[in-house]
Amino acid sequence: MNDPRGLTCFACGEVNTPDSRFCKFCGRALVQEQRERPNVASDPRNRFLLWLVLILIVACALFGIFGVLTSKIFR
Repeated sequence: MNDPRGLTCFACGEVNTPDSRFCKFCGRALVQEQRERPNVASDPRNRFLLWLVLILIVACALFGIFGVLTSKIFR
């Protein structure tokens, strides 16, 4: 991130001098033009996996509830 006062470190968020190559607070390398982080949720593959996991969790919960109810009924 470019700041009028200098470069902002992505790791710790501290502002460093414009000519710095490493953060004076955490030691991480500073990059002049840092790219924005990609939006993970916008990737269709990640969205599919998220829905799949959500459906599996709901299915397990429903089967668990159903199993408990049927075991109490048939005792």
